Amino acid sequence: MKNIYLSICVILLFASCRTETQAPSKSQRTEDVGYETDVDSKIYQAWKKKADKRSVFSFESDDDFYYFTAENSSISASKRKIQFGERSFQWDWKKNAQLEVNGIRALNKEESKVVGQGSAQSPTFIMSLYNEKAIDEKMNFTFFGPEGEQADFDLNLNFVGWRTLWIPFYDMRGGPSKKRQEFEIDTCIIKAPQGSDGGRIYFDDIVFSQFADDRHQYQSFQAPFVKKDQEINSDHWMPHLKLMGLIDQAVADEVSEVDQQSIARLKSNLDEEVNVVSKRTYAEALASLESLGLMYKQGIITSLPLKLAVQYKTIHYKRAKNLQIKAVDFDAFWIYQLELARSWRTANDDDKYLFEELFIAGLRYTRDQGFQCGSSQGTLHHLGYQFRNYVRAMYIARDLIASHHLLGEVYRDLCWFMNAGEVYADESQFKANIDYLNTIAIHRLMALSICPDQTKAYRNIELFSYHLGKTLSYTDERGVFKIDGTSWHHRGHYPAYGVGAFTSVGKLFQAFHGTSFSIWSEGHSNFRRALLASRVYSQKFDWGIGLSGRHPLHGNINGLKNSFLSLALAGTPDGRESLDKELAAAYRRLWGNVENAELAKVFEEEKIEAEVLSGNWAFPYADLMVHRRSSWMASVKGYSKNVWSSEIYTKDNRYGRYHSNGSVQIMKEGNEADGYVEAGWDWCRVPGATVIEYPAEKLEPKKDSTLMYMSGSSFAGSLKVNDNGVFAMYLNSMGLEGRLKAFKSVFAFGDRLICLGSQVRSREEVYPTSTVLFQHASEDSVKLENSFGISADVQVPEQNIQVKQGDWLKDGKGNLYHFLEAADLNVRIKKQRSPNNKYSMRRDDMHRGRLGQEKFGEGLFASAVIDHGKNPRGGSYAYEVWPDAILRDGVKTKILRRDSKVHAIYDTQSKTLAMAVFDKVEFEKLIIKKVSNPCLITMQRSQEGITLSVADPDVNDALAEDKKRLSGRSLVSKINLILKGEWASEEPGLVVNYDRGVSLLEIECKSGLSRSLSLKEIK
Repeated sequence: MKNIYLSICVILLFASCRTETQAPSKSQRTEDVGYETDVDSKIYQAWKKKADKRSVFSFESDDDFYYFTAENSSISASKRKIQFGERSFQWDWKKNAQLEVNGIRALNKEESKVVGQGSAQSPTFIMSLYNEKAIDEKMNFTFFGPEGEQADFDLNLNFVGWRTLWIPFYDMRGGPSKKRQEFEIDTCIIKAPQGSDGGRIYFDDIVFSQFADDRHQYQSFQAPFVKKDQEINSDHWMPHLKLMGLIDQAVADEVSEVDQQSIARLKSNLDEEVNVVSKRTYAEALASLESLGLMYKQGIITSLPLKLAVQYKTIHYKRAKNLQIKAVDFDAFWIYQLELARSWRTANDDDKYLFEELFIAGLRYTRDQGFQCGSSQGTLHHLGYQFRNYVRAMYIARDLIASHHLLGEVYRDLCWFMNAGEVYADESQFKANIDYLNTIAIHRLMALSICPDQTKAYRNIELFSYHLGKTLSYTDERGVFKIDGTSWHHRGHYPAYGVGAFTSVGKLFQAFHGTSFSIWSEGHSNFRRALLASRVYSQKFDWGIGLSGRHPLHGNINGLKNSFLSLALAGTPDGRESLDKELAAAYRRLWGNVENAELAKVFEEEKIEAEVLSGNWAFPYADLMVHRRSSWMASVKGYSKNVWSSEIYTKDNRYGRYHSNGSVQIMKEGNEADGYVEAGWDWCRVPGATVIEYPAEKLEPKKDSTLMYMSGSSFAGSLKVNDNGVFAMYLNSMGLEGRLKAFKSVFAFGDRLICLGSQVRSREEVYPTSTVLFQHASEDSVKLENSFGISADVQVPEQNIQVKQGDWLKDGKGNLYHFLEAADLNVRIKKQRSPNNKYSMRRDDMHRGRLGQEKFGEGLFASAVIDHGKNPRGGSYAYEVWPDAILRDGVKTKILRRDSKVHAIYDTQSKTLAMAVFDKVEFEKLIIKKVSNPCLITMQRSQEGITLSVADPDVNDALAEDKKRLSGRSLVSKINLILKGEWASEEPGLVVNYDRGVSLLEIECKSGLSRSLSLKEIK
């Protein structure tokens, strides 16, 4: 029979099909057209002559069907059920039927590449299929290679609707034994279920093999063998079959009336979080639906497929012939549905039913598209960001959903996607993740709370609160909030992610307010410490460039207003006070008076005043020191083999190599007000950093994957001494051009910062190596005052000056730089042009989030650097920063020693000896005679004796059996000192021995934290 290809118009009766509005013409047919290849036809012979091996099929092209041979079955081109494009492959099968697909091949690694995808990838089979009737049978897929390779898997047909499969070949029977291993194919045989007489299934958008991200292929009820041995806490995005099983098996005792009241109060609190009055009309709702590319007719939503971006943006569907890829974004659709739910809730009686029907149609459309319990649609990676509005809409509409007898199914759907069964897991499997706290936690609570069985709902919430409290308490590798208050993600302190977690967890505290549910005190305490830390490293709301990750010159805590308030109202972790006064005082400094009159009265009764935040803080798990006085903050940032420098993505922060090269950023009002703005910013001239001044095109990495530069040294960190501190790092940029190295220190005492550098070295012979004093955006009228008599304004764009010891220079923001030794200075006041951090000069490619913005920005900037020259072999610097621009007479700094072993100073104002010891070192004229380990030390004498403060900047984390670092599981290290004279102390973790007039001290340190020891002289 000749192949006939006709366009089809069908009356659509199912939620996934398209609606055709035109009447059928004489040339159109209302049934699907079958294919039986006529091998003698001219059409087939022409195809056969030029046929190429193909990997991707979407059945928009007639010759797609030539690759398929049906046995005991028939195949058709169909418009009834489709995903991308206008047609799908319909297979009507009988018992013992099979399809044989010939002339196929696998896409190789190069063909599978996606810009920006740097994670490990493996060959993966990808397909969408629609099942009209669930049966307890399996369909077998077997793949054959040209050299006799064979791999197969069974697919459960226990579903109705669309499903998308991503099946890695390494998870198939007979497949590759290892991930990332190529597996060539040329034939696939699909066998119909053997225990059934017949049926119909639709295939669409098949990629027979491409390399796909190994993180992304997810298991499902249909393919439970995918990643079946993966631990339940190894991927917080992947819905896990074992966890869903725990939900289904859960039992609970009867709940009391008080318990029921707690559930009701919690739901009421959550309602306050999600309910917003919507004034959208029904006509506006229909128009919004059409703007998404969808149609509503006779109670059914039809047209485009519903997808997460990750489900198709990284798959090479575009290789299919004649395919136009169009889809409705899942999150965009559920933003629409959320607005519908809010409209339904507040609508009058006339419109309420209309909104109800429209919402339920959207719910049925979503489920028919495959978003159901047990389905992963191939992948749901990063689903937390995409499913927030979905869960919120379901929560608001829970009573509406129940009235349509769908609540039980929706409850299971939500528990599946939110991995809610984790609360029933064994405590030994608990693990925190900041993405979970940010995007999933509160939505998991919503999912658990709508369980139709109230006894189970109470047990769900009870276990949720316990799980939350335990995971918040962890400071080791299981946790995200470390012992110093840092917020860890991507293996480092990452405030941009921490803010999301602070916001979400703050809402959880609010949700539990007034109920019998509570968060375990140790979890409460650890979370509180991290939240309070956020206001320490931010000024007023903004954090510095060294903490910006892949978002340079951006990021703030201004959105944490409600979190600070909620946690203050939650009381102290020990339960003794109903108002946490420290958090309340922090709230007052940041946001002023509380707006709510009732709460304002509580603050007034407790006499809460705005805090004055002044002092010094050490953050060992960020290689960060923060030094504050009432009107300014200095953020001093390093990196090491424990802490990365910055995060560079394919399309983010392309030039952010130097953010943590010992940067010293003075902040008074915030990034923009202080002149830290992106347009025109010279990405090399990061204040305080020691850098090689490469042009932007050379500064951009050559790789398109994620880069997080780390050092070859573990020496970076700080020591807190009362309200003062010491920071130091050995800058060792291994693996980067120029091999930049330097010993750097910052001694923060009182109102000034003493910045020292020694042994500055670089192999770079073309571009100079510099230590940056400052860079800030300026007005045309800016003038840089100085003691050396130069005219530093826009009339002289750039000049080189030799400054002498004692000279000083003021920047345009009120900071004074006082030189403690002679230096070659380069000063600029000129318009600068620089690339947008999200634009790649090498690829001429802009991040989609900034499309429409300029690739390059311009601005007038003032900056100054100490020039170490090209290929320096032993450069140095020594200067003070006075952020209030007042150089005080009588405040002297004595530099005792500055080399590759130690930076040591004596501060005459506080009478403090302070040193950064990079290597074992001996002294002749000091009480400290010898230091045997790298460390940070200060010493102060008094009539009572001496106070010794010590820190090991290496957090010294333990290693797992596979040598991976267990971040936060710090091991004890020991610092050995020899002091002149005999000294005694009863401090724990200190051993003192004596030998011929000296004291031998062995001091235990842990987690990079500072220790203060009091010693008395034995006379």
